[in-house]
Formats: sequence, structure tokens, C-alpha cells
Amino acid sequence: MKDKCNLLYIEMQKGINRCLQLPLPEIEQLECCCRICINYWDQLKAWIRVNNHIIENRKIDFFKNCKPKFTGLIEYYMQRCQAILFLPQDNKEEKIQFWQRELTKIKHFFNEHKEFCEYYIKGDTDRDYIYFMNNDSKEGYHKKRIYTSDKQTSSPYDYLTATLLAYQQYEIYVSDQLKILDDAGNDLANEQMNSIQKN
Repeated sequence: MKDKCNLLYIEMQKGINRCLQLPLPEIEQLECCCRICINYWDQLKAWIRVNNHIIENRKIDFFKNCKPKFTGLIEYYMQRCQAILFLPQDNKEEKIQFWQRELTKIKHFFNEHKEFCEYYIKGDTDRDYIYFMNNDSKEGYHKKRIYTSDKQTSSPYDYLTATLLAYQQYEIYVSDQLKILDDAGNDLANEQMNSIQKN
């Protein structure tokens, strides 16, 4: 199973890189990345259905390590698409406020789900049976997503796991956007200062 998971993941990354090289607007590149991730998740899901006996004794590894490689990127590119759609276009201050709100949203997620996030990030294993088995337990954080519709390939904490991984990447992206805006402001201030000194 690990070999199949890794092979599809490598192919998915190649597809994502191709999308990001396309001479398209950013939103279309991100939509392409999202479609690629969903396509490769669907391929893995189809393989699991046919080879379910192979993962029967490896379900925890599948739900904890394999599936999130795909679903985390689906969430990440969906977050980026949503951000581009709602990002103010002209006003720098409004852009800064928008990205700061995104950082607040990320922090809120990590605070709200602190116990699970710390458990996953630390690599703990004592609650794996609760978090990473596809049982019918009412416990968990059940949220309908594109990757939780199939009971055979879903577990109670799929959404939290995918969102955690997505937000780790998204936080870096958001921080980079704020830095770009800050650097642009510093460059403009320096140009104005040089212009004043010349006069």
C-alpha cells in the first residue's frame, strides 16, 4: 500500500508542478492543482476498493499517513482558490487586513482543535485507534467533504487531519503574502525618501 500511495503522490506532485507552470491567471493554476489532487485521490480510492484486503491490517497508517497527503493538498488549494476570489484587489491596507484575518482563522483552528493538532504534529500513537480507524463511532469531527463521501475510505478525523496539513502550508503562504505587501510598502517609502533628498 505504501508503494502505491507514494507512487501516486509523486505523480500528483508532478501534475501540480505542471499546473503551476501554465501561462494562466493564478486562480486557474490553483483550480488546475485542485483538480489534479482530486483526480489522484480518486485513483487511490479506486485502488483501495479493489485491494481492500491489503489495507485491512494497515488502516491506521492509511488514514494517518497516506490519505492526508492527498486530502491535505485538496484543502490547501481550495483555501488558496477561496482567498484569491475574496482578496481585495486595489487597496493595500484592505489586502493586509484580509491576510491578517486569514492568519487569525488559522490560529483559531489550531486553538479549537489543540489536542488533536498537538497529537498529530508530535507523532503520538496512543489514540490512533480512535482517530484513524474508519469506524461508525459518533466521536470525531464529521464534516462532509469531497474526500469523506465514501465510508470505506473515510475516518472520523479526516477533515481535521486534512485541514491541519493544509493550514500548515497555507500559513506559510499567507505570511509570504504579508511580507510581499510589507516589502512593497518599504520600497515605495524608500523611493519617496530618495526623491525628497534629490530635491
